[in-house]
Amino acid sequence: MLAGAAVLVILPYGFGIDRAVQWQFAAQAAVERAAMAQVTIGTEAGPVRVTVGGGQARYEFGLQVAHRTYLNTNGLERDVGIGPVQVTGQIISSGRPIAWCFGHAWLPSPNKVADPRSFATALAEDARATVPVVCYGLANSSQSVHQVVVEWTAQAALAGDRTQQVRDFHGQELVALDRAG
Repeated sequence: MLAGAAVLVILPYGFGIDRAVQWQFAAQAAVERAAMAQVTIGTEAGPVRVTVGGGQARYEFGLQVAHRTYLNTNGLERDVGIGPVQVTGQIISSGRPIAWCFGHAWLPSPNKVADPRSFATALAEDARATVPVVCYGLANSSQSVHQVVVEWTAQAALAGDRTQQVRDFHGQELVALDRAG
């Protein structure tokens, strides 16, 4: 009799706790998926830097990662972790590739930082995260060129507190060259 009474008292609470846990995780996963859909990767403003030496041209540019913050189901500001990011691409002049590019970065989320002030600082630093990209080609291909098309593809693993996904990003942009040396 006592066991039956205990079940009648505990059952509603157990059901409520189970449902709250199930609903909260589903809601948080939906919030994180929506936040991950807002993440953008694009070519950083400015020219592509090119240096020439030993018959080889080295080009450098950056990809800007943006729109990483979101509010979780508790109303706390969080950040989508990015990484690894793998970039491949090419620099094109007059319709032909003159250099081939690669880049790799890991942009971890500051969500594990416990101190609120340190978290705010880390979050502010993450606002302008850049993935460096380096390209190599023959030096004679870049000598008379003043503008090039930068074409790239990035594959990034995105991570929230409970959800992860891999997304592909693509870009193509006409940019000026900045010769250094």
